Order: sequence, then C-alpha cells, then structure tokens
Amino acid sequence: MKAMILAAGKGTRLLPLTSEIPKPLAPVVDRPVIEYIFELLADGGVEEAYVNIHHLADYILEFYGGTPRMNGMRVHLCREEELMGTAGGVKRLEDRFEETFVVIMGDALTDIDVREVVDFHRKREALATLALARVSDTSEYGVVEVDREGNILGFQEKPEPE
Repeated sequence: MKAMILAAGKGTRLLPLTSEIPKPLAPVVDRPVIEYIFELLADGGVEEAYVNIHHLADYILEFYGGTPRMNGMRVHLCREEELMGTAGGVKRLEDRFEETFVVIMGDALTDIDVREVVDFHRKREALATLALARVSDTSEYGVVEVDREGNILGFQEKPEPE
C-alpha cells in the first residue's frame, strides 16, 4: 500500500519556530513530527510514501537526503515549486496511486490504526473514507457534517463557536 503525506505548508500557526524549521521537522519529544507519521504508516502496512514539500524544502532534503527508508518504508520527497493546496498536492502525484492509498497531514499526531481504517474503507467499497474525531470546541478545526450512516453531507471551515 502507498500513502501521501501532505507536508508542503508554511506552518504559520507555529511561528516563529517554522521561520527556521519546516513544520514536518518540528520537534516533538526530541523527534521530528513527521517521523511519528512514518512510523504510524509503516506499522499500518504502508510500504511506500510520497511527501510533498515546499516551505524550507532544501532543509528537509538535506535532513533526509535522496530517497530515505523509514521503518522499512520507502519515502519519496516531492518538491512543490508552488503551493497547490491539499487537493492539488494529491492531484499532482495521482499517477503514483493506482489502488487504495492513504492521505495524512504532515503534522498529524495520532494513534489511529491505519489498517483498521483501510479495512473499513474496503468493506464499504467507498470512493473515499475520512477518519474523523469528535471535539467539543470546533473553533480550531474544520467540521464535517455526516448522516446516521456516516455519509458526508458537507464541510464547514473552522466555524464560530455557538
């Protein structure tokens, strides 16, 4: 299985840290945040991951060099000359993904079971599956509206708290 790690953003919410360090390399307990994602994906059965990079891309390329292997998973660092947004980053590399693949944000600290999500996706024969979490304060997050069966009805970008 393959994955796409979206890591091209500027990390403006982490300024001033991200003025000198790209967000994927921001330290969390003495390790770059992206290394937790590499580990999560490799443990979840991902054999090959593509990482889009833009902000301070040379720093990331120098840090990892060439095509690294992380936790046995082959990693491709793919420079985006212009930021393309979430969908644009995936669209640019669509020819690399011929079957079910995982997309994860480059700053997602989670313990989600990747295999479980992929199994759920395949059983439902879905076109796409989003792994979502309930939060009490939605002011920092986008909101996904779903029906009783879990089908997506719509999206709201960081709504004002009620």
